[in-house]
Amino acid sequence: MRVAALPTPDQITALAPDAASLKAGRDLAAPRKWTLLGADADALWGLAQGSGKEPYQTRVALDGLSTKCSCPSRKFPCKHALGLLFIAATTPAALTDKNRPAWLVEWLEGRAERQEKSKERAEQKATGAATPVDEAAKAKRQEKRAGRVDDGVALLSQWLADLARRGLADSGLNAHAAWDDIIRRMVDAQATGLARRLRYAAETARGGAGWEAGLAEHLGRLHLLLVAYAKREACDEDLRIELEQQVGWTLPQEQVLAGTPVQDTWFVAARTVREEDRLVVSNTWLRGSTSGRWAQLVRTSPLVQPAVDTWPPGRSLTGELCFYPGVEPLRALWRSDPQANPAQKESPGEESIEGLLVRYASGLALNPWRTRVPVLISARLGVLRGGGAALLDACGDALPLSADEDTRDLLLAITGGHAASMSVLWDGEALDPLAVADGDEWVPLTRQNLER
Repeated sequence: MRVAALPTPDQITALAPDAASLKAGRDLAAPRKWTLLGADADALWGLAQGSGKEPYQTRVALDGLSTKCSCPSRKFPCKHALGLLFIAATTPAALTDKNRPAWLVEWLEGRAERQEKSKERAEQKATGAATPVDEAAKAKRQEKRAGRVDDGVALLSQWLADLARRGLADSGLNAHAAWDDIIRRMVDAQATGLARRLRYAAETARGGAGWEAGLAEHLGRLHLLLVAYAKREACDEDLRIELEQQVGWTLPQEQVLAGTPVQDTWFVAARTVREEDRLVVSNTWLRGSTSGRWAQLVRTSPLVQPAVDTWPPGRSLTGELCFYPGVEPLRALWRSDPQANPAQKESPGEESIEGLLVRYASGLALNPWRTRVPVLISARLGVLRGGGAALLDACGDALPLSADEDTRDLLLAITGGHAASMSVLWDGEALDPLAVADGDEWVPLTRQNLER
């Protein structure tokens, strides 16, 4: 039976919340372990025999790969949903049932109703028809928080000045204790952006040889941010909002959704997952096929129950994105749920290395605190004169590659040393590979598992 927009095994692998779930899901990709398997153009369903009396009811909606299962697992998607997806991708003939069971119909109808309500709320927020708020109380809360942040900025400015007087060599900066107190005090001041930058600086200080230069760069950008933030009222609106967000202020979603949306068909270039402050932070990078614009979707969830972005690299989504205000904004929100399209065979708008460097330099001049930019590039593996790994484009230009041995081996195995389409991040020093095209499929190169 033919169903629409089925993911590939590599795309299913990218959805797995951890290695154990992936292994268990593959083990369940055997039709004999299921008492019912069915599919139509919109959904997959199955009954998986578990340890209990009743089989587990497993459901997958193909428009976005949302899943639900009656098993007690707190991981999403669970092993049963992964197993059902693997069966659909590898042995679709096993999906013989054509009549939707009642528990599937109920879930799909509830899901459609929730999506409609979400769309209505988004439209209300975008048109200013949301529930009225107590403006006086809101202003008082904002003023109180602004005072905390200003105190935090002043404290960190003094801390950096003291560090500059002592110097980096004899400050014991490679020890956790040197950073823990100032990071905690930034969190207390609700300056989460500053706390995050201090964590990155601390990681750099505990790095290998040559860490001093990297740390000096981190601290220099941080000092520039503090000075600019103190003078933000003299800046234009976009720069002021950018500075506030960099320090740690968050914008209400309704304010973002009130902006002018960008309609496009968005190519899913890559997805990264990391742990931060006991949260799982997922970043999805999109490239507009018509606008040529890049967008970054950021999603956070508790560490004990990480949410899963259901759009693996290579997928195509049609919808409207509203961008956060700021300088050359990148982060965005869906105005309403996008339409999932079949996997896209070709990536939109590959750049040369020369073009990337020009774009990076012009962006850095406008926003020196955004140090990483995404790029789609056709390149092959190479070696620099000094011996380090690199990516070379068709013009023969090369940039260093930041990847461990396993990632380089996987990249070489997929490309065979030939040029291939890739999505990477450039931070001014090296390219970080995120995904690579393997024929008509895109294979993630980032570690999606969170080791606990």
